[in-house]
Amino acid sequence: MIVARSSGLVSIVTPSLDQGQFIERCLESVGAQDYRPLEHIVIDGGSTDATVSILERHPEITWVSEPDDGQVEAINKGFGMARGEFVAWLNADDFYLPGAVASAVRTLRQHPDAAFVFANYVVVNESGEELRLVKPERLDLRHQLTIGNLIPSPTVFMRRQALDAVGQLDGSYRNSFDYDLWNRIVTQFPIVYCDEYWTCFRLHESSKTVSRSAEFIREDREIVRRYRGRRLRLFPDYRVRMIAHRWPLLGLALGRALRAARLLRRGELRELGRRTRQNARSLLRAR
Repeated sequence: MIVARSSGLVSIVTPSLDQGQFIERCLESVGAQDYRPLEHIVIDGGSTDATVSILERHPEITWVSEPDDGQVEAINKGFGMARGEFVAWLNADDFYLPGAVASAVRTLRQHPDAAFVFANYVVVNESGEELRLVKPERLDLRHQLTIGNLIPSPTVFMRRQALDAVGQLDGSYRNSFDYDLWNRIVTQFPIVYCDEYWTCFRLHESSKTVSRSAEFIREDREIVRRYRGRRLRLFPDYRVRMIAHRWPLLGLALGRALRAARLLRRGELRELGRRTRQNARSLLRAR
């Protein structure tokens, strides 16, 4: 099926399965954007909770609810339906901040050679309460291939032309499919970063980032080998943050150990000693 593209239109695809407790906030955040034209496409995998009844209350949304093979198939199906010059996907448990879409389009128009734009995000808990602000590390291809995925997918807005050039998401990856897609794009096109906060990323016990961290690391390693990058760090910084969310004490200890190892490797013994004494004083005060 050939879908006619509409100039200036932004198409946002939301994959969903049994996300009834979160999806209303997602839908509202898209509908409240001050940019037009805008279309929101929800691809639901046949939810058995309240998702469908919530979707039925939003006639402005294009949606389907039928069994599928998971998140990648759902997003690709949504991209196949999308008519926009610009495309993005927003998971059903995440939501946009006001002005995100307008800022993304404005940035892409200011950088006509860029394949996509990405930005900062806010980590929130299950109730939507802010936990921390996150700015991606400075990106270059070497960084992306040696440290892991530095591009937060909920903040990305792509030109449809670039997506068509590299192909859709690879279904052989169940978790790190975005990492693979970004690497395919950045090896062919420039991208641009915007130092603004566009999205709230929700951490909860059933989210993939928390429940499948080991699978993410395995797939990340495969992608690094595929693009012939250097060996991926066992614990890149964003993985440490995920571990700290689930097991705070383990995450704290692991983070300190990794920082000490980096200082030792660089020969910064004075700084290593200072931090060791500082950590020791913190432990003594805690007793």
